Amino acid sequence: KEFFSLIGGRIAGPVARQAIVVLDSCFAPLTPAEELIVARAAMESGWAARAVSGFARAGNRRLGWGEDRFAYATALTRLKRNGEAALQFRRVRSPKPLAALAAYQGARALVRDGQLGRGRAALIRVARQHPRDTTAAASAFFLQADLASDDRADAEARRLYRVVATRYPSSRFAATARFRAAMIALLTGDPRSAAQEFDGLAERYPGSDEALGAIYWAGRAWAVAGDSATARTRWQTVSSRDPLSYYAA
Repeated sequence: KEFFSLIGGRIAGPVARQAIVVLDSCFAPLTPAEELIVARAAMESGWAARAVSGFARAGNRRLGWGEDRFAYATALTRLKRNGEAALQFRRVRSPKPLAALAAYQGARALVRDGQLGRGRAALIRVARQHPRDTTAAASAFFLQADLASDDRADAEARRLYRVVATRYPSSRFAATARFRAAMIALLTGDPRSAAQEFDGLAERYPGSDEALGAIYWAGRAWAVAGDSATARTRWQTVSSRDPLSYYAA
């Protein structure tokens, strides 16, 4: 009981691992309820393999449909057992935000497992079933855009990146999506649209990792569009804002 109280108290990773080793060495076999406690502790300490074995031995009834199921699936992805992870992610049903995130992670696991057709279909379902969940839906659209880009389907990739940028402006992917959409416009022969979009990115997300690059590439796009004066203004802005940066050089 003292060992289970210890590992159930969110202790530091190395200590939790040592406690689990002692339990496995001296008190095995553990009951399903005990395995669940061990699995949670192993997950907290970053021991994915032991977490997976613990969740599996705990059984479906004890895992339920929420946090434990999500943790089990996540541990499987860390072991690159993505096909199995996708199955477990599909079984997460509550709470609703976690279910939406699990739907996306399950689709992503299918893609990582090489099941591209099923993965793409699952990503489309995420966007349709959870359109108001910024984390899940934006992530699903962004991954679809990446896959389209990999296929050199530039128009579709740009469309999907713009969906992320315009529909989910608070998403962590919004600035990057804007940058990639603008870059596709530049590379496919629409420099004026690209310049305007790069400028818009820098104005809306001035603190993002993409802001300085957007200003530089806005200059490149304005130059291609024939507006050399505006291009020089953008490059001067880059040099004055961060003179030691890659883009300034």
